[in-house]
Amino acid sequence: MSESLFISNFSMKNDIKKFILNTVCFTLILTIVMSFYILLCYRHSNVTLKETNHIEAILKFKQGLSEAIDEPKLIVLAGSSAAYGVNTAFLESKLNIETINAGSHAGLVDYILKYGKTLAKPGDVIFMPLEYNQYIFNNKNLSTLFNTAEIKREYIMLHDLDYFRNLPLENIIAMITVDGRSLIKK
Repeated sequence: MSESLFISNFSMKNDIKKFILNTVCFTLILTIVMSFYILLCYRHSNVTLKETNHIEAILKFKQGLSEAIDEPKLIVLAGSSAAYGVNTAFLESKLNIETINAGSHAGLVDYILKYGKTLAKPGDVIFMPLEYNQYIFNNKNLSTLFNTAEIKREYIMLHDLDYFRNLPLENIIAMITVDGRSLIKK
């Protein structure tokens, strides 16, 4: 009888040790996963939610305009230089083609290309004037000077997680780090 009690107590002690070890491991893994999730999804910079919501509203509005036109059209695709500097009524009158000013924010840089693909249908023409700063600065200076990397990162992480998830790993790392440009050697 005492032998079976000893075996039972020994077995129970091992079960308790396993339970405690499993609980500690689970808690540690959960903490790491949640920290990474928070880093990815809730890391904010100097760019405000109001700014990215404004950009999202502009893009959705222009998406609606584009979808409403069934015939071939001219799409002016750029940052704010197009948004504030291109007169679509003038272009329409001179070129006799429906024109959409899809200017948004220079901070979206290469993301603007992805956005332009959603606007265009077969037969459409996309005109992409450069932003003023792209004429006088290289890409690194442009990103640093106007904080475009932060604007792009915050916009994508708050409004287009599908795009973010499909980026190459090096681009994801660049987006979630403070200065990802230093991690990627070209």
